[in-house]
Amino acid sequence: MHGEALDWIILNTVKDGSKHHTGRFHGGEEIYRYIPYEFKDLDYQPIYPRVFEVGSYNVNGSMKEYNFLGRESRWIDICGVQEYLGLDLIAGPCVDIIGNSHDIPQDDDQFDLVFCLNMLEHDNNPIQTLKECFRILKLEGTFILSVPDLHGAEHGTNEHMPDLAGGGSNHYNFFTGEMIIDLVKESGLIIKHFQIDNGYIFCNATKERNLNVIS
Repeated sequence: MHGEALDWIILNTVKDGSKHHTGRFHGGEEIYRYIPYEFKDLDYQPIYPRVFEVGSYNVNGSMKEYNFLGRESRWIDICGVQEYLGLDLIAGPCVDIIGNSHDIPQDDDQFDLVFCLNMLEHDNNPIQTLKECFRILKLEGTFILSVPDLHGAEHGTNEHMPDLAGGGSNHYNFFTGEMIIDLVKESGLIIKHFQIDNGYIFCNATKERNLNVIS
């Protein structure tokens, strides 16, 4: 995924995330130096013992290996990650499970944090992927989604990334913010924070029944 997605995760999972370095992205600057939108740092540090990433093939960055250029603790250590599983259609870096995101081989209510980062645009059945993310997420768990908006250039796969978790090289979706909101709601997830910036749609949602859904 792209640097913007990694930075969004840091802001949403790390206390004082804006003060952390961006790794090799954006010149390794602290996030607050360049981020183009308003943000609020977390009041406490959430802990995510079990993490699942949908579309985890590492092309240009992974939270599983994120170490802030070695200047700080690894992301998985900051967030107390004990198990990090990644799923994609093919074997490769950061892929632990080879499978399809439309039928994730995990039991219900298993993970504290589920990612779907810059892959849903390639998914030929995105609502099924989101429903599977909802299913494996624990109650009160965190779901983080990033996807290019419809203004982004269509991009396919290449020799380093020959296929993707939910559809592959022959499929591409052009999403608007409204489309993503509708899909996330339809999956059963409840949106806590939604943002469109720099050509990307970002969503932080949860598996909870008593929060106010974004309008």
